[in-house]
Amino acid sequence: MDMQTGSFAGALLRFRDEVLLMHRSDKKILSPGLWAGIAGHMEQSEMNSPVTACLREIEEETGILPAQIEKLDLRYFALCKTETALDSIYYFSGLLKEKPTLSETPEGTLHWIKLEDGINLQMADHNLYEIGYETRPDYRQKGIATAATIELTNLLLDTNIIPFMGFAWSNIASKNVAIKSGYIMVRSSMETCGKEWAGKVYCGEAE
Repeated sequence: MDMQTGSFAGALLRFRDEVLLMHRSDKKILSPGLWAGIAGHMEQSEMNSPVTACLREIEEETGILPAQIEKLDLRYFALCKTETALDSIYYFSGLLKEKPTLSETPEGTLHWIKLEDGINLQMADHNLYEIGYETRPDYRQKGIATAATIELTNLLLDTNIIPFMGFAWSNIASKNVAIKSGYIMVRSSMETCGKEWAGKVYCGEAE
């Protein structure tokens, strides 16, 4: 059986303590009636530039222009496989410089949602799960975090849930756990910081 392939790009956009979400139309074939970020199919000319596809989708569906967005970074990349399709998904996050007036879209209705309220919504990307952990000091460097991550990863994959991980660039221990657990780095970013904090990172004292 031939397997269809597709590529998608999307974003979650924030303004202060609110995130812009779309309540998808009940008439949509994909994820009808569910909540989602701003996303859509990538065009053939955009296959080498997911961010270009993301910005186009944002402008088409919300009227928000690229100049109104800052810190648009790739949050995760995932491959979703079913019996008939293999889709690649690029998801970004970004900040809005000001709160724009929302435009109408046939894809659904746009809403500003408080961050603390978003957890109660039924999201279209419910099959994605971010793995995070905190190891007690007396249990570190014993391989426990790696073993737990591998176990949880396999459990999620067995139930068709896609796991991913995210951590600060300075967190070398978490990076090593991710690599040992079979994860591949798809994005990294660095920002300037004060000399005092940088010194703490160098000495392993940063929180």
